[in-house]
Amino acid sequence: MSDIRPISLCNIVGAYLNAPKSRGKEGIEWYQVASSDKERGIHWKSWDALCDEKFEGGLGFKDLECMNLALLAKQGWRVITKEASLLSNLLKGRYFRLSLFIHAKLGSNPSFGWRSLLEGRKVLATGIWWRVGDGQEIDIYKDP
Repeated sequence: MSDIRPISLCNIVGAYLNAPKSRGKEGIEWYQVASSDKERGIHWKSWDALCDEKFEGGLGFKDLECMNLALLAKQGWRVITKEASLLSNLLKGRYFRLSLFIHAKLGSNPSFGWRSLLEGRKVLATGIWWRVGDGQEIDIYKDP
């Protein structure tokens, strides 16, 4: 009896946590462990082809790096919009006491989680802008 096992399951879990990759850009390789030499293993397509949608001939796998950045950006957005949350207060007290999350610096001895959130902030920075409203919350000397 044969079964399919992922070679680098740790890379999948690590990708969601924004861990450094232990392998190159070749993606996740899958192989089939055969019970005898007579059976042939499965030879998958390239990782990019597997990530194509099912209607395009792929298997619909998600690009884990893009998904990870999207989830980190979502957490960053929560830090910006929910200032009273425990996470926002904790991060503000530790990393950006006198500024906003969007302008925060890496700082000395940052945690892995903070470094990851700053990676997600890069995604946020490409798509957010000020809504002026009545102008009471905008500091003309600090804000661009």
